[in-house]
Amino acid sequence: MKKIIYDSSILNGYETRPITKANCKQVIDVYNSNQDFFILTEGKPATLSGCIANIDAMPPGFNPENKFCIGIWENETCIAVLDFLVGYPNLEHLYIGLLLVHSNLHGKGIGKKIIEYVLATAKHEGLKTARVAVCTANSKALSFWSKLGFVKTGESRATVGDIIMDVFVMEYSI
Repeated sequence: MKKIIYDSSILNGYETRPITKANCKQVIDVYNSNQDFFILTEGKPATLSGCIANIDAMPPGFNPENKFCIGIWENETCIAVLDFLVGYPNLEHLYIGLLLVHSNLHGKGIGKKIIEYVLATAKHEGLKTARVAVCTANSKALSFWSKLGFVKTGESRATVGDIIMDVFVMEYSI
């Protein structure tokens, strides 16, 4: 999966790079441009320490080799952040934990292009289903994922820090 996910030829001019503690200062602008999301889901603004913490955040016992926290770059500017787990919650699943596109680029098709890229990669790897949890109060995200063909398959509760929120579980058959 690593070899394919870092092949930027699929994204037509955008480059994918792992997000690391060393480059979080370049990535934080994407987080800062999406403060409404962080207020809704975490109850507080995005921070550099939150960006760094996301690099290692994963379910207990999950193999870190199957976690991808990547930035999408245009020239030397990070324009989007994508975080996903391969093989979660089971071996045939791809779990998308976070997709943030810089707010200046919302509505330009970049998020769609990124997800199409990830789904094509997942299909190549033999995965069967992609899953995302979307805060029920996040109407923009619900619309985005629905337009991409993800369907609601259930509701759950998610805990992020001190915040407990209702989420829709949405899936896409790859």
